[in-house]
Amino acid sequence: MHTQPLTGPLSTNPSLPLITTSQESTLLSWLEGTMPAGVSCTRASGGMVFRSNGTLALEAQNTPRFDFTPTTLQPRGLLMEGTRTNLALQSEDFTTTWGVFQGAVTANTSTSPIGTATADNWVPTAAAGDHTLNQNLASTDLSVVRTFSMFVKANGLTSYRIYMRNNAQSISLEANFNLTNQTITNSSTGSPLSVGTPLITPVGNGWFRVSVTGSIVASTENLRIGLIRNFTPNGTDGLLVWGAQLGTGEFPSSYIPTTTASATRADDNALVLNLANIGFNPTQGTIIVEGEVMRASSGATQGLVSFSDGTFNNRMTHFVGTTGGNGLFAATGGATQYNGGAGVTLTDNTVFKSGFAYAASDLFTSCNGSAPLGTTTFTLPTVTQLEIGRIVSAGSGPLFGWLRRITYYPTRLSNATLQQLTA
Repeated sequence: MHTQPLTGPLSTNPSLPLITTSQESTLLSWLEGTMPAGVSCTRASGGMVFRSNGTLALEAQNTPRFDFTPTTLQPRGLLMEGTRTNLALQSEDFTTTWGVFQGAVTANTSTSPIGTATADNWVPTAAAGDHTLNQNLASTDLSVVRTFSMFVKANGLTSYRIYMRNNAQSISLEANFNLTNQTITNSSTGSPLSVGTPLITPVGNGWFRVSVTGSIVASTENLRIGLIRNFTPNGTDGLLVWGAQLGTGEFPSSYIPTTTASATRADDNALVLNLANIGFNPTQGTIIVEGEVMRASSGATQGLVSFSDGTFNNRMTHFVGTTGGNGLFAATGGATQYNGGAGVTLTDNTVFKSGFAYAASDLFTSCNGSAPLGTTTFTLPTVTQLEIGRIVSAGSGPLFGWLRRITYYPTRLSNATLQQLTA
């Protein structure tokens, strides 16, 4: 943790003490690749992350994941996610479990995103018609929204389609990708239950992570996932493939490697158990969060920070709502004190600043410089800890995204200052 002088306008609320430029704040920053003192980090499994050299690597259990943008090598901060499971088997070996029609796969022909020669080369044979690389997953609930993703790199072949299909292959979630101009064409067929947003994301060294999302039918049956292209190839152009993943949700989470069985990455948790470590003031304060979310409108609540006593009954929780809006909730003794927001919807994978200020009968929030909104009828809860990237308990309302900085001021800054600090 670091302390820094307060800058900005003085408080104009006569009922609160004036703030001077000597007033210190506590800064929790993860952009330097270290965990601030007094903040604990747990995760009951390993977890993948992009390192500062642009390669994917596995961080050990209970080790924080400091992530970098692989194309620019700029730090993104502390990567935090809820638990996810990869149902696709042999995620890095397409010579086993995966079926090939009118084509061939050669293992370990090129450098993969982890920096080793583990990428496979899929080459369609020189014959007209469909050419596929796929896997069948038995007894899968196809009514659940899932995302299928792969890492791909052109090796002569620059366009293709990925898909998820039902057992009869009558209903399909599909998207055509062009790696040259990084365009996507959604081409789902047979009226799937829902169609999400397909994505193409560059991850450096010519590699892209591509995905298709949605739900297929209201039944449990075999699910087919894979690559397909209907054309007459030359028999030599191929596509490098690596890191297949099938998981729940409307976006691909960080990569989870598998071999002969599915694999689960546990949720990331960060916590300040002793509020004295951040100079906490129980009667007034201000907290500012800077970060990114993978999918703002995810359909689930994502916690940013939460002062609590370890229960839902006494807390001040700052969060991203189910449709991507900035949110603030407060409860005292189990009674709701405030449930609202700043009227701002966050953008996927875009840095935001958001926060709230509190005092007796005074709770307001602002996001990205918006006019603060809140309440003047507010009873302060008694809290003992700071939850980071979740609502209260481990796994509750997890953030899927990155935390860059959290700044805590042990005084209730003015609404004008709150707005300025989030701009």
